[in-house]
Amino acid sequence: MDVRAAIPTTVTHLAAAAEATALAARLQDAGRPWPVVVISTPAGSPRPYVDAEAVLDEVTGWAEVVVVPTGGVSWAFSEAMPPHTQVYGGASRVYPVGVDWVHDVRRSRLRFAYSPEEGARVRGPLVHDALDAAARAGLTGARPHGAARTATGTVRLITAARALVALDDGSRAAVAEELTLPGVPVERLLRPGMRVSGTLDPATRLLDVTGMVPDREERLRLVHASYRPGSVVLGRVVRVAEGTVSLAVAPDVEAHVRRAHVTGNDLDRLTDLFTEGEVVAARVVPSPGLSLRLDDVDDTAEEPLPAIALLPGGPPWLEALREPVRASDPALQRAAAPLAAEARPEPEPEPEPEPEPVLVPGPRRPSPADLRAGRTPSPVPAAASPADAVVTASSGARRLPEPTHGAARNLSLSLTAEKAQTAMLAQRAEAAERRAVEFEAEVVGLRRELVRLRDQQHVDEAQAAELRTRLRESKRAERRAVTAAAATQAPGAEFLDPVDAFRHDVYLTWAREVPAVDKAVRPLPGYDVGSRFLESLDHLQGVSRERVLTVVVWVLTGQAPRLNGLQLHPLRTGNGGDDPVRVRDDDGATAWRVSLQVSTPSARRLHFWRRADGRVELARVGRHDDFTI
Repeated sequence: MDVRAAIPTTVTHLAAAAEATALAARLQDAGRPWPVVVISTPAGSPRPYVDAEAVLDEVTGWAEVVVVPTGGVSWAFSEAMPPHTQVYGGASRVYPVGVDWVHDVRRSRLRFAYSPEEGARVRGPLVHDALDAAARAGLTGARPHGAARTATGTVRLITAARALVALDDGSRAAVAEELTLPGVPVERLLRPGMRVSGTLDPATRLLDVTGMVPDREERLRLVHASYRPGSVVLGRVVRVAEGTVSLAVAPDVEAHVRRAHVTGNDLDRLTDLFTEGEVVAARVVPSPGLSLRLDDVDDTAEEPLPAIALLPGGPPWLEALREPVRASDPALQRAAAPLAAEARPEPEPEPEPEPEPVLVPGPRRPSPADLRAGRTPSPVPAAASPADAVVTASSGARRLPEPTHGAARNLSLSLTAEKAQTAMLAQRAEAAERRAVEFEAEVVGLRRELVRLRDQQHVDEAQAAELRTRLRESKRAERRAVTAAAATQAPGAEFLDPVDAFRHDVYLTWAREVPAVDKAVRPLPGYDVGSRFLESLDHLQGVSRERVLTVVVWVLTGQAPRLNGLQLHPLRTGNGGDDPVRVRDDDGATAWRVSLQVSTPSARRLHFWRRADGRVELARVGRHDDFTI
């Protein structure tokens, strides 16, 4: 089935309750093939505040647009829809394919508009929701029948959620952020000057470049080729649980970091340290799959590798945040308003039941006995006009004038009763209309208050995210301070011999670094500490003692050759690649060198001897341009 060709290209206006009920049934059909944008009119207005035709211009071929008038039609629609998924009173929302939005209304965000100006503001987010739903429905791989063509061009400008492209035929097109890779901003996929190609929809002038985007398997291969064990990389927090933090190092390529590799403090709560969506630095550790850890990254000494580019010549898909977002930033305050339009509407009050009408008896038909006796029964009207009423001076009681005989008088009294009934019903209708206006004003006020509360919630969430980032940074600073203090304290604090203290630290690092299941196959072997090693370590600056201990454990357990980030290689007698390897005369041990840092000015190195029997002797630590041992 050519799905995109079947999507209606005109706005549908519902006019009857049966049409609204049918739409509700179609929206709840799990097999519905395309998204539907539903826009409601405000009460008492025939036109919605959101320009439905303008929305259609931007989503033609991707989503259907329907207008529901508020009133009887919207009531029928609301009654046929699940709770909290309705649309009425000027609100709008997009219903994605499937039925997940029934159980999670956040998948179908409600957009409010109370004026034409607000309608213009809501239109952009509504179009974004529709195109995003189309991309998630897989419509980017389909073409409108007989319309699309292949086009190639150059990216000229990146704007909000759009990349403007100058096509080779001299025309213009745009790449929509929502139709490329969900969750990736367009500025993290394309950059000005890039050559792009894809399918051009002449109706919307949108260029579909999803054919250029690598699939998940290709992204996974790219990650493994670019991120070697030992390197520091960027990841975006996608989930935070009690025992793990899940990081995306590429779209849909995630690594789950266990709590033990995040913090060693049992009192720390991971939900207090990380915020979904923030970008953090992590270290790649040796593993058959993709494995990361967060507890040994020194932000002050190690620069993360640039994130991978999803397209050749494109920008890194992630960028490190040098400064945490401040909740007081004006940009954040401005951004809070449109986000607050996602608020869920309060259910409309149930209409009060109309009071039972008071039946006013008309004139009684005379019985045969009355006729024989020459009597005519008196009618009992519901209310008499003031002219017909007589008030006695003694009691002040109202009484009706004496009836007159004849059919004309009966007809007059009956007409008077009908007039009174009509006047009473008119009064009731006027009162009901006043109550409806009051209720509508109250609903509008409640919705505005809900929007204000959502604004405040957004600011509060940003403040909480800022505090979580600061807490994590303070804990890292505290850990670095403790490590530095341990490195500068007197050797006899725990051990009289500094070599014994160093060996103890190496053992603790091995116990922490090597999982329990691997300790039998990766034991800590015997090794020697050279006479100049601890002195060089005491004078070393720019790298933490914890980092040195970790690299020593990797060398001793045989993991260093697998970690490309360590750049393990023999130490030669000179700078040339053909210079011979250094060999110690007395025992024939060979000299080796391993990196403590990468991509850092004056990166630090570890030098050691390896004897013929494989035993390691730690020689010294120094800078990358120092080849002494």
